[in-house]
Amino acid sequence: MVKKAFIYYLLFFTFSFSLFAQRNNFQAYSIEQGLPQATIYCITQDNNGYLWLGTEGGGLCRFDGINFKTFSKKEGFSGDIVRSLLLDKKGRLWAGTKDEGLIVYDGLKFKNISKRNGLSGTTVLSIIEDKNGNIWAGTDDGGVNKITEVSKDSFRVQVIDERKGLSNNSVFNIHQDKAGYIWLATFGGLNIITLEKDTFKIDHLRGGKEIPSDFILSISEDNDGTLWFGMLDEGVFSIAPTNKPTKNDYWVELLSRKVTVFNRDNGFTTKKVWDIFRSSKNEMWFASAENGIIRNRIALKQSSKFNLEHYTDKEGLPGNQVLCVFEDKEENIWIGTNSEGLCKYMGDRFSHYKEKDGLQNNIVQGIDQDSLGNFWLATAGGIVQMTFNKTTPQFKNYTTRDGLLGNNVLSISAGKTSKNPNIWVAISDVGIAKYNGKSFNNYSVEHDLLDNSVYSILVDKNGKVWCGTKEGISLYDGIKFLNMDMATLMISDKDVNAIIQDKKGDIWFGTGGGLAKYGGGGAITTYDEAEGLLHKNTKSLTESADGNIWIGTNNGGLYMFDVQAEGKIKIRFVANDSLLGSNSIKSLVFQDDKNLIVGTDKGFSKINFGDKWKINSVKNYNATDGFVGVECNDNAIYKDKQNSIWIGTVKGLTCYDPSADKTNQNSPQTHITSIKLFYNDVDWKTKTDSVVPWFNLPFNLSLPYSDNHLSFQFSAISLDNPQKIKYRYQLEGLEKDWSPVTTQTERDYPGLAPGTYTFKVKAMGANGVWNAEPTTFTFTISPPWYRTIWFYIICIISFVVMVYAYIKFREHKLLSEKKILEDKVLERTAEVVKQKEELEQQKGIIEEKNKDITDSINYAKRIQDAILPPIELIQQKLPNTFLLYKPKDIIAGDFYWMEEIDHIVFIAAADCTGHGVPGAMVSVVCSNALNSAVKEFGLRDTGKILDKTRELVLETFKKSGEEIKDGMDISLLAIDEAKKTNFVEWS
Repeated sequence: MVKKAFIYYLLFFTFSFSLFAQRNNFQAYSIEQGLPQATIYCITQDNNGYLWLGTEGGGLCRFDGINFKTFSKKEGFSGDIVRSLLLDKKGRLWAGTKDEGLIVYDGLKFKNISKRNGLSGTTVLSIIEDKNGNIWAGTDDGGVNKITEVSKDSFRVQVIDERKGLSNNSVFNIHQDKAGYIWLATFGGLNIITLEKDTFKIDHLRGGKEIPSDFILSISEDNDGTLWFGMLDEGVFSIAPTNKPTKNDYWVELLSRKVTVFNRDNGFTTKKVWDIFRSSKNEMWFASAENGIIRNRIALKQSSKFNLEHYTDKEGLPGNQVLCVFEDKEENIWIGTNSEGLCKYMGDRFSHYKEKDGLQNNIVQGIDQDSLGNFWLATAGGIVQMTFNKTTPQFKNYTTRDGLLGNNVLSISAGKTSKNPNIWVAISDVGIAKYNGKSFNNYSVEHDLLDNSVYSILVDKNGKVWCGTKEGISLYDGIKFLNMDMATLMISDKDVNAIIQDKKGDIWFGTGGGLAKYGGGGAITTYDEAEGLLHKNTKSLTESADGNIWIGTNNGGLYMFDVQAEGKIKIRFVANDSLLGSNSIKSLVFQDDKNLIVGTDKGFSKINFGDKWKINSVKNYNATDGFVGVECNDNAIYKDKQNSIWIGTVKGLTCYDPSADKTNQNSPQTHITSIKLFYNDVDWKTKTDSVVPWFNLPFNLSLPYSDNHLSFQFSAISLDNPQKIKYRYQLEGLEKDWSPVTTQTERDYPGLAPGTYTFKVKAMGANGVWNAEPTTFTFTISPPWYRTIWFYIICIISFVVMVYAYIKFREHKLLSEKKILEDKVLERTAEVVKQKEELEQQKGIIEEKNKDITDSINYAKRIQDAILPPIELIQQKLPNTFLLYKPKDIIAGDFYWMEEIDHIVFIAAADCTGHGVPGAMVSVVCSNALNSAVKEFGLRDTGKILDKTRELVLETFKKSGEEIKDGMDISLLAIDEAKKTNFVEWS
C-alpha cells in the first residue's frame, strides 16, 4: 500500500509557479480558450488532422487549432481521466483511462475494453501498436496487456505481469525498437520482451547494476537506433544501438551496449523526465516535472555533452511542469502541462527579448551593430548594449543616470571607422549624443544643431554624422555642424525620418515631403510626385543589391527608385495593402538579393522578387505566426552577419531567423463537419442507413421536398496557423461560380428546389496553398409525389390505358354503328336502285321531251332567220359593215332589221324583252310591225316609223286580253342614198 500511494502521488502531483508573460515562441491554450481541463497527459493526431488530448477530469478532447470539443459520458465516452492515447493503423483512436480501461473510438461509436474483458490494471498509462497490429497497454498496477483483434469489435487480452516474469507491475511506458523488441519502463527497471512464435521471453536491466535507476518513466528512440530513457530520480540515460544483429544470446548483446547518463554533472538539469519525444528533425525533447522543456538541438552520439536549450516559464512556457510532448504533421511541437493547459512551440524563426529579459524598455526604436559585433538598441527608456554569452543575451542599459540628455532614444548609429568608432543616438526633443565607450557628449541647438527634434541619425563610411531633424538636415564633421533647412531643400513638408548611404557613397534622405539625395559637392536633389512618388511622406529607406533605392511611405505603400531608369519618371509604385499587411511602411531591409523584409504597423511582410523586380510571392507575419511585437517602429531594423533580421517593435526586440522559417507547402485538410436542417442539428442515423465516420454525415442523403433548408458547417485543419485559413465554397446545381474568399465556416441554403446538389469547399492555409481538390458532399432533395418520375410514369401508363380503352370503346361503337349503317345502306341501296330505275324512266321521257322542244326551237330559229335580212344584202347596201349576232339559247329576242324603199335604206337593231322562244316571238311581232310601218303605212320619218311600230306591237299584244309588260328597245337609222350628202336620220 505504501508503494501504491507513492505512485499515485507521482501521477497526480500539483505544484504552484508564477506565470510569466510570454517571451518566446509559445502559444498557450487554457480553459479561457475552451480547453475543458488544464492538465494534459497525452496528445496524438488523427488522420483528419485533429489533435486529441487526454485530460485530468475533462475526458477526451479534440482540437482543430481554434476550437475544442469534449467527449465525455454525455457523448458516450465513459472515462474522465485519460492518461494515454494511440491512433492505430486502421485510424481508430485508443484511449487509456483511469478506472475505465481502454476505450476504442472508430469515428462512429465508443467500445470499452475493461476488466470485464480480462484487462488488468487500474490506470492505463501507455499504449503502443506493434508491427503485427497488436495493441500493448501498460498499467499502473497490472503489468502490460497484449490485445489482439479476433474479429470486428472482438478482442483477446493476454496479461503479462509479475507472475509472468515482469520485474514490476507499474508500466509507465512501452516502446518497440527497430529490431522488434518490446521495452517496458517500470518501477523495477527495464523489461525487454522478446516475441517468439507462440511465447515470449523477458530480460531485465536493473538500477544500480546495468542502468542508473529502477524508476523509469519514459522511452524513445532516435534515428540511429539509440534508446533514450527518462528516470524519476536521475535524469536521462541512453543505450547505444546494437552492433550484433543476432538473437542467439540477446542478454549478452544487451550487456555489450554502452550506457550513457545525462544529469546535472553534464548539464542536464532535471531529475524527473515524464516524456521523451523524438522530432522529425531527430531532436530529442524532454518533458520535465519541474524544469519545463529540455531540447537537445543536435544529439551527439556516445557523448556526455548535450547541445541543450531550456524552455521554462522564463522563456515563455505557461508552466514548468510538462507531462508530454508531441509533433504534428506540420512539424509544430505541442506540449501538455500539469495545470497550465496546452502549449504550442511555434518554431525557431523568432526569438523575442523584452524587459523581463533585461531590456530597459520594450519600445525598441533603433538597432545597429558596432565593429566588435555588439548590438546597440535605441529604446524609449534609454540605450541598450546587447551581447551574447553563447545563446544567452546579456544587456547593459544606459540612461540619464549615465549622462544621456533624455531616455526616449529615437535612432542609433554605430561608427565603424577609426576616426569615429563612437555610438551616436538621436534623443527625442533634446538633440543628439555621442558615447565613446566611457562617457556621453550631448549636442543640441546650443552647439549649432539645426533643431533639437532629431528623428534619424547615420554615421557614414567617412565617419561623418548625418542628422535628420524636424526642420532639415545637420551634418557634423567632428568639428562643427553644417545645416540645410527645408526651405533651402525646397521641400514643402517637414521631418527627415530616414537616412541611408548607398554603395556609391551617396546619402539618401526620406522626408515628409519626398525623397532627397546628396551626391557630394554641396548639392541635394529632391524627388516627389513629378518623378513618380505619389505618396511623399517617407518613413524608411533601403538599398537593393543592384543599387535601387526602396521607399517606404506612411499610408502610401512601397515604392522603388530605379537608378537605371531613363527619363523623368524614376520612381514606381511596388505594392500596397492589397499584398502587404499594411500601407504604413515602418522599416525596410533586404534579407538577400530577392527577398525584402517590410516592417509595418501590423507586422512585417516578406516579398520575394523575380526578374525585373516582379513580385513572385508575399508572406505576411503577425502574432498568429509568432511575431508577437506586431507593430514595428520607424527604421528599427537590422540584418546581422549571420543574416538574421532584428526588428524593433512596441513590444520588444525580435530576431527573425529566415533559415529556420518553415516552407510548408501542404494545403489544409478540409472537412465538412456538420449539416443542419432548418438550423437544427440532426441525428442522421435516424434518417439514413449509414453515416460517415468521425463527422456523422449521412451517406447517400435523400430528403423530401419539404426538408429543403440546409446549413453546411466546414473547417480546415492547418495547425501551423489556423487563424489565417480561408475558404471558398460552391453548391453545384445552384451556384455557377465559387464564392469569394472568406473566413466564414458556415453556409446556409434555404428553399432549395428539388434536384441533386453537390456542396464543395476548399481551403487555403497561411502559406497560400489551396486544396488541389475540394471536399464534396452530394445530396438529393426529392420532388413531391406529384412531381416524381413514378408519378409521371403512372400518369403516362394511365393515359395510355385510357387512350387504349377509349380506342377500344370507339372501335366497338364504330363496329356497331357500321353494322347499323350497313343495314341502312342495304335498305337505302334497294330504294336507290328503285329510284334509279324511276329516274332512268323519267330521264327517257325528259330526253324525249327535250328533243321535241329542241326541235321546236330549231324550227323557230329557222322562222326567225327568215325575218332577218341576209348578210349579203346588208353588205351590198353597206359595204364596210360586219354583223355580230350570237343568240344565247339558239334563238333570241334580239334581232336586226333592214329595208330599202324609195332610195332610203332603213336599218334597225332591236332588243326585245325575254330570251329564247318568248324573245323570238316578240322579235317576230316587232319585225312585222316595222315592215307594216314602212310598207303599208308608207312612213319615211324614222321617228314616226318607231311610233307606228310601237302602236302596232301594243295592238298585237292587246289581243291576248292580259296585261303585257313585254316590249323592246330599238334604234332605227335611215340613209337617203338619193341625196348627194348621204342624208342620215336616226331615232
